[in-house]
Formats: sequence, C-alpha cells, structure tokens
Amino acid sequence: MTQDTIWKIQTKKPSVNLTLPELFDILLQNRNLTTAKDIEDFLSPNLNGITEMIFEDMQKSISRIEKAIKNKEKISVYSDYDADGISAAAILWETLKSLGADVMPYIPDRIKEGYGFSLAGIKSVSDTGVSLIISVDHGVTAVEEIEYAKSLGVDVILTDHHIIPDKSPSPYSLIHTTLICGAAVSWKLSYELHKHFKLPLENIYEKLSIASIATIADQMPLTSHNRAIVKHGLEYLRTTKRPGLVELYSVASIQKSKMDEYHLGHIIAPRINAMGRLDNAIQSLRLYCTNSPQKAKELSKILEETNIKRQNLTMTGVTDAFKLVDENKKIIILDSPDWHEGIIGLIAGRINDKFNKPTIIISRGKLFSKGSARSVAGVDITELLRTSSQDLLEDVGGHTMAAGFTVKTENIAKLKKSIYEYFEKKYQNQKFYKEVVVETELSPHLINLDLYSKIQKLRPFGNSNSEPVFLLKNQLVKRISKVGSDQSHIKIDLENISCIGFRLAEKSSSIRYGDYIDIIFSLNLNEFNGRSSLQLVLIDLAKTGDKNIQRA
Repeated sequence: MTQDTIWKIQTKKPSVNLTLPELFDILLQNRNLTTAKDIEDFLSPNLNGITEMIFEDMQKSISRIEKAIKNKEKISVYSDYDADGISAAAILWETLKSLGADVMPYIPDRIKEGYGFSLAGIKSVSDTGVSLIISVDHGVTAVEEIEYAKSLGVDVILTDHHIIPDKSPSPYSLIHTTLICGAAVSWKLSYELHKHFKLPLENIYEKLSIASIATIADQMPLTSHNRAIVKHGLEYLRTTKRPGLVELYSVASIQKSKMDEYHLGHIIAPRINAMGRLDNAIQSLRLYCTNSPQKAKELSKILEETNIKRQNLTMTGVTDAFKLVDENKKIIILDSPDWHEGIIGLIAGRINDKFNKPTIIISRGKLFSKGSARSVAGVDITELLRTSSQDLLEDVGGHTMAAGFTVKTENIAKLKKSIYEYFEKKYQNQKFYKEVVVETELSPHLINLDLYSKIQKLRPFGNSNSEPVFLLKNQLVKRISKVGSDQSHIKIDLENISCIGFRLAEKSSSIRYGDYIDIIFSLNLNEFNGRSSLQLVLIDLAKTGDKNIQRA
C-alpha cells in the first residue's frame, strides 16, 4: 500500500468566502510576493538578472577563447550526457562555430566513461590536437582530471553550476554559479561572447529556447533568473524554426503554439535525455543543431524510438521492482542484473513516489554495479550513503534528495546490510508521510474559467512555483468509475464538475456513489471538439472527515 499523505494548507484561516481578487492575492502571498515590485518582476520577468550577472573569470575566459580562435587552436566543448549538459553544449558549440572557431563537442559514454571528465576522455580529446577544453555542466569536482589535462598542455575553462567541494580543481578559469543550470551558465558565456565579438544579440536570445528545456529538465527553482529564462525561452520555442525541434514536436504530437513547461518536462526533455541513458547523447546534440530538415527527421525518429525503448525498460523495471518491495522495511533497497543502469533513477523515482520511503535501486554488473537513490523529506540520502557505507562504495555523489554511486558487485549484500542497520537505528521511531502543499480551501462558486485564467498568470510552473493545489470539502459523489487500460485511474462526477484522478483507483476503492468526499486538486482545461470545459485533476481524496488536514 502507498503511504498516507498530509494535506498542509498554507493559509492560516479558513478562506471559503473569498472573491477572485482576494484569492489571487493569497496565491501571490503564498509565493512570498508582497510588494508591487516583487509581483511585477514575477509576473513579467526580464532577463536583466542573468545578462548583468558578474563572473570574476568571465573576461579571462573570453580572452583565452579569442586567442584560441585567432591562433586556430582546436577547442573541445566537453559536456555531460543529460539534457542540461547536451543543451549547454549545443548553445556554446553554435556560438563558437559562428565565431569561426575550430570546435568539436565531446560527450562521454554513460556506460564506458561515466559522468563528467575522465582521464580517458581527456586523453581522447587531447589526441585530436585540442589545446583548449571548455566544460559545460560539470567539472568542479575534477581535481585529478584537470591536473592531467594541464600535463598534456591543455587549458581548461570550467563552466558549471554544481556545488564546489572543499577540495576543488585549479582550471585556467572558472565560470560558476549555483543559481542557474549548466545550460544557462553556457548561455551567459555565449551572451558575453556575442557582445564581445559584436554578433547580433537576437541570435543568442533565440538560444534561450534550448536553455529553457535544460532549466526545466534539471528542475531548477522557477523563480528569479530561471523563471525569466523559461518564460522567454517558451516564447522562442512556440515560434522556433530549428528543424530538429520542429520535427521533435511533430513526432511527439505537440502543437507548437501551445508549447508550455509541461511539454518541456514530460515530453521534450525525456526524449533528449533518452539518448544519454541508453545510447550516444551526441544524437540529441545533433538534433538541436542541425539545419537540415531531412537530418532532423532522421534524428527525431532515433530519439523517439530510443525514448520508447526507455519507457518500456522503465515500465518492466518498475513492475519487477514492485514485486520485490518489502513493505516492512523503512528503506527500500533492490538490485537486479536486468535493470539497465540508464533507467535505475527512473525506477527509484517511481518506487519512492508510490511508497514514500527512501529508495535505492542497483543495476547489478559482473564486477561493478551502479546505484541510484531517491529520498523523502527528512533524510539526506547522499549523507546516508556516505555515513553508513563509505568504505563499501567506489564513489558516491548527489544531493539531499537524490544520489548515485558505484559499488563492487561482491559487496552488494554487505552494502544492503550496512544501510539497513544504520537506517533502522537512526530512524527507528520516525514515520514518513508525503506532504502535499495546498494553497487554500475553495468554495465551489469560485471554480470557473476566470479562476483558471488568473492561475495561468503564475506560469511557468515547476520547482519552487508549483501549480496551485486547492481543497474542496464535503462534495457529493454523483458518479465514480475506473478508467484507463489498466483501470488504475478514476473519473468522478461531483455536483457541477467532473474530476480525473491518475493512479488513484487504489486509494478510492472504498468510495461509492452517494458518499461525501474531500479532495485536493489542480485545475485543467479539457478541450474536445472545439469546446473547452474545466476539469479537476485530483491529487488526493478521502471520505469527508477521514483526513487529518493541517494548516501551516
């Protein structure tokens, strides 16, 4: 069974008799937007924050790049293999190419080389005659690798957004901030290069389309700089002429003019990411950058087929993993030789979402195995791995809620035992709940198209700016039915509106016609045959009086 959820209402007092303007004020206050300037900056974000951002080594980096172009040195843009890294590489590669640089991208193979810089990767790049490497979306932990590059006569400009560790590398120059994603850091460097070399700025603003995909894919907080990047990037995406993106829209059945953050996070980014998970991420980079409609068709087909393969592998892996879960354990640790290491993070996410327990999924290899972990509020999963089993791991990295590691296959049993024992001791009296933040309680009369239109002003939604979730209490169920090919979803008709609940059939099994229920939901516009109607998308539901509702 899934773990229970806590509904936490942000308003301190009941607010059922609100007017629409009062409700919108509450939504702004819940986002800590209280002054006229804060509200204006949020609703109409501009790019000044990022264009005026100052980096100590920016001019040093530009001078080194200018020297490399003038002396016809070979340059490598060395990226990560995820959507952020690929997007960062595309932005910088296109910029350097437009300046006449002799530049080639390098994206490591996930299976053979792993994340970020490797000694083999640097050697491979150096052997082609490269004398300047520009990293994008990685590098701040690569102490040994940077020294190795220096020994080969290769300068390294690091551009990254990950947290700099206590022991940090000494590159030629460093362009770093944690405020934006790797692709946005790459965009900033490209923006300064456009200014320095007096290129048309419209060319770099168009590249916000790519930076916005990366910002959503990397789940950056959609406030301040990141909100501006996505807001403006979406405008370019809705009118893009990039053949690769146009073809990707086509195979994914996306109407270009209606592109939004949902499409970026759930449709575009997974297809960009799929290549790095299962194959060679260079194909995603080529899709971004190709000018050939025919090549775009070929590449979009490759991405689509690879993503379908990724979906099937994930579905099979999740189904198998569900069967292995021991619900009596406070932490879930599963391993299998059948799980591709490129999708274990996705499996961990699904298991974690269903059971609301820290989850570790291991792809078992012959000599070494890869692990991916997802956590819950109150458990720093990276610290947990380091503290409970550092001597058993070959490497480990990540942040509070997610981590990855490598372990010798012969040590998996010891690793499980060590983590179980540590976790049971540290969290023996702790019960984990999934907390859903609810904006406020609503009266049914406010649920209309005017409210929906107001909510759209808060877009784009994402991390730190979630789509508003509301509470509706004491609603009569007029009709309820299971829907979907596997009957895992539910459709409910209330007094004056219909609801859809994805993967909620199990939770609603005791609810019948004539019952009164409390629901938390978001608003959705259902369009069919040219007509639009409101629909409630259920987040959770319970019989009236059964749920312990908390207030912030």
